[in-house]
Amino acid sequence: MRGRILLVDDETLLVVTLGRALSASGFEVDTAGTGEEALASLDRQEYDVIVTDLRMEGEDGFAVLREARSRDPQVCVVVITGYSNEEAGLEALRQGADDYLFKPFQPEELVLRVTRQAEKRELRRKVRRYESLLGVCPRCGRFRWVPGPEGGRWTAFSEPVGLAPAERIRPTLCPGCEHA
Repeated sequence: MRGRILLVDDETLLVVTLGRALSASGFEVDTAGTGEEALASLDRQEYDVIVTDLRMEGEDGFAVLREARSRDPQVCVVVITGYSNEEAGLEALRQGADDYLFKPFQPEELVLRVTRQAEKRELRRKVRRYESLLGVCPRCGRFRWVPGPEGGRWTAFSEPVGLAPAERIRPTLCPGCEHA
């Protein structure tokens, strides 16, 4: 499986067509016909990528985008819209969407965009994993060397680093962020 996708649109034929294309490309796809259904899906499942139409009755794509981001800031969101003016796409990007497409588009184009976003999501996961292994301060990005006086020295990744084999890095907040 290449990732779990939530596909949200009130056009049933489009959802079926795009869902088949994404499934054929190795994605696990859940669908929703309304913003309300999408929000209920977010209660039950975590997604790698959410593809949502902007204009729907009730909860629109902006509401889906905001709620998805509030629950998981790392989730990737691709907005699709039938209103082919640049302002709609730009507003979606301003509100946190990762990408947007104007209808009509070929299913292959969406598969390509979703694939890129799923890869981006996986890279974000790897970075978080490595940061936790390295002991990166989540506020300032510095990391801790251990052993050392008073528990080690904090340094930025940009500094040239030559760790001896016996030196290990462990997670914790740096002193400046610990008291902030």
